[in-house]
Amino acid sequence: MPKSRPRPRKPIPSFRSEQEEREFWETHDTADYVDWSQGR
Repeated sequence: MPKSRPRPRKPIPSFRSEQEEREFWETHDTADYVDWSQGR
C-alpha cells in the first residue's frame, strides 16, 4: 500500500495562559497541528 501524502499542519497558536491553552486543546484535535508519525 502506498504511503498517503502528509497533511499540511496548522500552526499552533500562542497562548496567554495555561487556561487558554487547555480550552483550545479541549476543542481542537492535535492531529491537525502535530505530526505524530515521527513520535516515539
